[in-house]
Amino acid sequence: MFMKTLRYIVLFAAFGVAVKTQAQVSTFGLNYNISIPTGNSADFIGEASFRGASFEYTFVPDDNFGVHFEGGWNNFYEKVDKATYERGTLSLTGTQYRYIESVPLFVGLNYFALPDAVIKPYAALGLGLIYTEQRNDVGMYSLISNGWQFGLKPELGAAVSLSESTFLKLSAKYYYGFKTDNLDAQSFIAFNMGLAFKVE
Repeated sequence: MFMKTLRYIVLFAAFGVAVKTQAQVSTFGLNYNISIPTGNSADFIGEASFRGASFEYTFVPDDNFGVHFEGGWNNFYEKVDKATYERGTLSLTGTQYRYIESVPLFVGLNYFALPDAVIKPYAALGLGLIYTEQRNDVGMYSLISNGWQFGLKPELGAAVSLSESTFLKLSAKYYYGFKTDNLDAQSFIAFNMGLAFKVE
């Protein structure tokens, strides 16, 4: 599984190098993320997360289109008092400390609706991998499920020009990791605020 994952990452990187040779402009961005779990993730943890960050590198060979690469980290946590957790034939009752760690790695396409405006709305769609670790600590026991999931990420946002080379970026992203043998499908919505810098 690790070698298969490594091959995907190498392919993403090679694709990025190929695109970069054609790109006229590129931007590098850093974001702070506030995330809300959905679906199976929300069934396990109902609390929003204020612990998240991501970076993006976008190649823009055309005014309206770009190719982006993204890496990120999100951590969800919830304490559940006097609850019973069941998995298979195992049943544990007590105070639970629940965690979900999510590390998305994506490549995707951007469409910029008004590239010359001060406020540049955009839509994007990404494909990639999400490393997910789900952990439940109950007393002396830690129940852990983890692994890589194939992921899908639609995104809507806007880049606001602060100067010729600096942008304030606001966006909302929906991350969906498909079910694997070790993990149910996992999903969350991330609201992002950050800065992007133009690199000629």
